[in-house]
Amino acid sequence: MHDCRTAIGSIHDWRAVIGNIHDWRIVIGNIHDRRTVIGNLHDWRRVIGNIHDWRTVIGNIHDGRTVIGNIHDRRTVIGNIHDWRTVIGNIHDRRTVIGNIHDWRTVIGNIHDRRTVIGNIHDWRTVIGNIHDWRTVIGNIHDRRTVIGNIHDWRTVIGNIHDRRTMIGKLMFVHKAARCQQSSETSLLTLFFENQSFIH
Repeated sequence: MHDCRTAIGSIHDWRAVIGNIHDWRIVIGNIHDRRTVIGNLHDWRRVIGNIHDWRTVIGNIHDGRTVIGNIHDRRTVIGNIHDWRTVIGNIHDRRTVIGNIHDWRTVIGNIHDRRTVIGNIHDWRTVIGNIHDWRTVIGNIHDRRTVIGNIHDWRTVIGNIHDRRTMIGKLMFVHKAARCQQSSETSLLTLFFENQSFIH
């Protein structure tokens, strides 16, 4: 399925697709998109306005988006996800991923990201603004971030964590790591850096 659309107005799209979908869209207005895709999804979108996207994908998803406005994205992905986004505005992203996730984002504004990942996560982010990140990761996490603003990060990690950050502003980092002990204790390491620049 090859779909090229230029829409001025609102688009409401509910699709159940078995196979491959290649979708290029330039949308001025609002888009409400609910999709269930079995196969591969290659989606390039340039959206000026709001986008509300609910997707359940079994397979691979390659998503490149340039969004001016707000984006609300809820995804359940079984497989691999490669997501490149340039967002000017707010992004609310809730994802449940079984597999690998590679996420490159440049965000000017606020980002609220809640993720539950079983596998590996490689996340490179450049954020100007505020970031609130709740993650529960079973596996390895490699996180490199350059943040100008405030960051509030709560993580429960079972495995290895490699985190390199350059922060100008405030950092509140709570790291709960379950240790393999007979008493099954949970160590709580709370680090609070306020109003200082550092490289970690």
